Amino acid sequence: MKIARHGILGPYAVDAASRMEHGVAEAVDSLERSPGMIDAYFLKSITSTEFRLALDPEAAELPTWKAVTTALQLGSLYFRLGAPDAVGPVVERVARVERSVPLPAEDQRRRPNFSYWQDAFYLAVVCRDGPRANALSEVPVALMREAPFHFDEYLPNWVDALQAYCVGRSDLAEKLTAAIQLSHPSVLRVADGDTMNKVLYPPINLFYLFLRNKRDEFGPALVDALKLHRSFWSADEDRVNDISGFYSLPLLAIACLAHDAGFPIDVESPYIPHFLLSGEWVGEFPT
Repeated sequence: MKIARHGILGPYAVDAASRMEHGVAEAVDSLERSPGMIDAYFLKSITSTEFRLALDPEAAELPTWKAVTTALQLGSLYFRLGAPDAVGPVVERVARVERSVPLPAEDQRRRPNFSYWQDAFYLAVVCRDGPRANALSEVPVALMREAPFHFDEYLPNWVDALQAYCVGRSDLAEKLTAAIQLSHPSVLRVADGDTMNKVLYPPINLFYLFLRNKRDEFGPALVDALKLHRSFWSADEDRVNDISGFYSLPLLAIACLAHDAGFPIDVESPYIPHFLLSGEWVGEFPT
């Protein structure tokens, strides 16, 4: 089965992608001088990846893999620089170069938050980078609660469940059950029901099916999740033109877990780019 993307690129896309790629390269080169900008640099790399995948929906081109791995590396660096017990300088490979990055000044340090953690963790899963996924799974959920952002209570439990799975903690079932229960639209305070049902909850459901080894149910649920993603991002003109909806990092990451465990994945879609799902780029160069 194939599920097509909801929108088409405008004539600006190639130039915009090139500008974003150049901007990320400049950001990477300034890491040692401006470590306090790491959060902005990470976000810029996420956007650059979105543009690359908009142009290269199968992730068949090397520059796309470079963008994905650079985003992972900047995400990893963001959490290493923000750790309460961090000791500088922090050495991290970014864009194929080992870089020694000093800790940001105290007033420039950012509290790690759940949104950035999910992006960094999903990228680690997609890149099959076990050590970085494990390191991210040691970031305290309590620390992320302190970030100055509003969130629904399902979110810390969802992050806790992913961490528990990654490092083999015994409270995985408890945390995932709490995330499922607290994702019901009736208890939400921040996310609206439509966003939850079409974007935020499907990865949780797929993860549940993956953990329960429900191989016959996973494929149809993934198809439904991709259709819900397309429905959400095609609902109005603003969403259609939003580059961030052209692929789904959460769905891709959970599909990668299932793929690597031998689950049959019988759907193709730009929302889960083929060469990232298959892991065929892994090992192309040290990350």
